Amino acid sequence: MASQHIRYVGLDLETTGLDHRNHEIIEIGIVTPIEWAEREIYTTVVHAEQPLTQEIIDITGITQAEVDDAPDIHEIINEVADRIDGACIVGHNIRFDTEFLASNGLRRSADGDETIAILDNTTELDTFTLAQVLAPIHLASLSLTTLSEYYEITHTDAHRAWSDAAASLDLLAKFEWEIESISPTL
Repeated sequence: MASQHIRYVGLDLETTGLDHRNHEIIEIGIVTPIEWAEREIYTTVVHAEQPLTQEIIDITGITQAEVDDAPDIHEIINEVADRIDGACIVGHNIRFDTEFLASNGLRRSADGDETIAILDNTTELDTFTLAQVLAPIHLASLSLTTLSEYYEITHTDAHRAWSDAAASLDLLAKFEWEIESISPTL
């Protein structure tokens, strides 16, 4: 039996807050490995009606002017769907990101809602969940920044969507290596 090739895509969003029902997406980053050393990076700032708080500006480095001049989520959601459709979506606390996308019309058909784009054949792989099992217990936290430092992953623009998406893919590669070193037959 031939093995099935899995297409991984790193995904991260930056948002105006933590609640997908009341906050908005302000940046989307999608990183598609062509080979592990070569990647296609898609990144866009997204228009939001809610003004950015100083805390969000400080965390992300995204300015109000960038958000004001950016395309609306509904102008780019189909391109996002095309980039992640059929892939295993990798991210750190990926459910956060997919809930925001679902709140903006990117749904699975099982929801029964009218949708902009339907993604029935995507799966999710959460590097935070993997870290709970595979990372050393002595780490102060399982944040993407802490794990990137520990595993010596280049993560120069933390809290920028493209950088977090790339770091999540690199973290997955480190975890795959650890799993293979424990049991090469897995």
